[in-house]
Amino acid sequence: MGIGRGCAIGLAAAGARLAVNYRKSAAEAAETLRRIESAGGGGRLFQADVTRPEEVRDLVARVRRDLGPIAILVNNVGEYVEKPLETTSEAEFERMFRSNVDTVFFCTRAVLPDMRRGRFGRIVNITFSVLETRPAGRVMGAYTAAKAAVLSLTRTYAAEEIKNGITVNAVAPGVIDNEHLGDDAGDWMKEMPLGRFGRPAEIARAVVFLADPASDYITGGQITVAGGYAL
Repeated sequence: MGIGRGCAIGLAAAGARLAVNYRKSAAEAAETLRRIESAGGGGRLFQADVTRPEEVRDLVARVRRDLGPIAILVNNVGEYVEKPLETTSEAEFERMFRSNVDTVFFCTRAVLPDMRRGRFGRIVNITFSVLETRPAGRVMGAYTAAKAAVLSLTRTYAAEEIKNGITVNAVAPGVIDNEHLGDDAGDWMKEMPLGRFGRPAEIARAVVFLADPASDYITGGQITVAGGYAL
């Protein structure tokens, strides 16, 4: 289970109605909705490529029509590449920013009118725990540069929207067992201070906390959920 599905289930269990967006995998999205419903929640499936601003605008219009005004946004889109900057192609570098950074800008911009009208909003961006230090043996410069930009957007949006009752925060995972770690999972495990990978539900708990109305005094911050990986 990935971070997105874990967050959706956690928010549903807390009482949120979910708009579950997917780009390609309708079957995976349907399974996420099934688990949301099993957790006692409800929601709808939507399809859009959120790297395209016109599709984001259409997506938000459809969500508003089917579920009502949007009060919570979790930006959890982002591709990953692990290789030296020297051998990172222009296309790969652009893809890191398009999927990780542009999507935050497009989606946040699209939902802000609803949140401003309601004088309430919770935006949570998924960043990465290792932005100020470089993990030993890991070369992921394009990815960490993109996630650093997401953190900068988080703080800027928080400052700009604080007057509108909208909080903007980030959750920074470490290495999460999302069932896609691949053949080098053993190498990753050697770098885990707690001796295990993180779980999607652990990221979800931080997201749910920041999305709660009771967290209205927290904005522009970042919660690191990494089991010491960022130390």
